[in-house]
Amino acid sequence: NASDVQIYPEPGSITVEDLPEGMRKFGARLIGRIDEAGAVREPYGVLDEALELIDTKLTEQYKIDADRVYVLGHSMGGMGTFTAIYQHPDRFAAAIPSAGIFFPWLDAKRIQDVPIWIFHGDADPTVDYIGSSHPFQRLKKLKANAKFTTLKDVKHNANQYGFNYTGDDIEKGYITEYASDRVDKTDHIWDWLFRQTRSRQVEDAALNETLKGINDRFKNVDVQLVEWPAALQENLGELKRIAFMATPVEKSEGKLPLLITLHGGGGRNMSLNQQLERSAKVKGLGLSELAEKDMILLEPNTAAPFDPASLNIMLDYVLATYPDIDTNRIYVMGHSMGGRGTWTWINESADRFAAASPNGFSASYSGDAEGLARLPIWGMVGGADKPETIAGVKGMVERVREAGNQRVKYTEFPDANHAAANAAVFSSVELVDWMLGFSKVD
Repeated sequence: NASDVQIYPEPGSITVEDLPEGMRKFGARLIGRIDEAGAVREPYGVLDEALELIDTKLTEQYKIDADRVYVLGHSMGGMGTFTAIYQHPDRFAAAIPSAGIFFPWLDAKRIQDVPIWIFHGDADPTVDYIGSSHPFQRLKKLKANAKFTTLKDVKHNANQYGFNYTGDDIEKGYITEYASDRVDKTDHIWDWLFRQTRSRQVEDAALNETLKGINDRFKNVDVQLVEWPAALQENLGELKRIAFMATPVEKSEGKLPLLITLHGGGGRNMSLNQQLERSAKVKGLGLSELAEKDMILLEPNTAAPFDPASLNIMLDYVLATYPDIDTNRIYVMGHSMGGRGTWTWINESADRFAAASPNGFSASYSGDAEGLARLPIWGMVGGADKPETIAGVKGMVERVREAGNQRVKYTEFPDANHAAANAAVFSSVELVDWMLGFSKVD
């Protein structure tokens, strides 16, 4: 297996040490240290020498994964960590500066895409807390990939807590803030660190450039990236690590309904960036901007057909994380593979939804349709789609009607093929209005 290298940019000679117990599974670390007591410390340590050593001797000696090189440090090492990612933002997969300083005259935009987890004790008498809190606020304005843990009443030993961090402790006042929704919320420090990769960072940079363009164009909703925590991701099957969310620019008081949109089969082989662009044009994000409704829209992404079990785990997390969602007004819709995903999900968990719209797919009729007798359902299909697709949606509607459902609708778009029907579904403000008119308490 390729080894990971964490660089501690301290002055002095370079040595390779074994990792402490409990971290050895993660590889090796490269540590710069002072050879003699009282030695003069150079301002930026031996970073260039360390990088050269990685690129030459260590690459020959070990199987170094250049995609997974990390930097962390405490106190002067914390400042050095900030300096390292500022000087070489394209070299590091992630950084952990503890009780450090990022000078205010440096451009925070250079480090906004590097995953950073900052730690600082608010009672630090040696390095002022503002040395970390101020740069975090700058990163927060940039919606950077950064998080900041304040350690209440901790002095200049934040590293003892930070480098062993396993999650917030509200009673003790150990609280983590996030600069944006794209931050990985994994709460175990080492699990978080080694989950980050340079290739992922490059992907995230492209995503954020696309995201900025979308939000510059959109006037009614604010689009965000939602990254599932590592512990959750393990239980989400083939769902990709990032989902898309749209919230109203001007939010009204009270809780908001949630509309979940499921994409079609074409999205399985797309990059997240391609999916984001497409969603803004002909999928859920575009519909949320067009509809101009007080609602939250969530679009998960998958590399395989949607699995109801994974979707239910996802929904549980979303409801626990976003308390502003009205649990009596949750809706789901999709077209093609997303239509089938909608259909299978409501067949297993009809009681979670106030209304649903499975569209453009050839339905299979397993299970008891009586479980859908009370759920409002609107099925749509293109009139020029494949005969089995048209028959599938018609059959679905007829089946739930036969089960006693009086709140069922069917729409066939004349002369519309599969792609045209998708565009019609995801531009139907009428459909959104119809779904939002229902609540589970009705």
